[in-house]
Amino acid sequence: FFFSSRRRHTRCSGVSWARRCVQETEIRHKKEIERRMHPRTKEDFEILYDELELWRLNETNKIKENTSLTADQKREAMKQLLEKESELLQTCLLYTSDAADDLLCVDLGG
Repeated sequence: FFFSSRRRHTRCSGVSWARRCVQETEIRHKKEIERRMHPRTKEDFEILYDELELWRLNETNKIKENTSLTADQKREAMKQLLEKESELLQTCLLYTSDAADDLLCVDLGG
């Protein structure tokens, strides 16, 4: 009886541990999404700009490697990519401004 009870306790602890691991993973994932959606620190912005650069490189390679596009179509696709990148950079700058505003907000207790 003792062995059976102990094994059941161990099994429950394993389930509990697994559930905790899943919860911690979900929390980390939510924090990472929050960092990307509302960057506040230098590290948050570095991640954002690194991901933007990777996205730009991937999209550029897709355009260059697409053999079904003519030179004019590739040029147009690159132009659209540049416009999209500009929009995303503007958004990043807005995030930078928001983060700076948050740092300047001080409660003076008034």
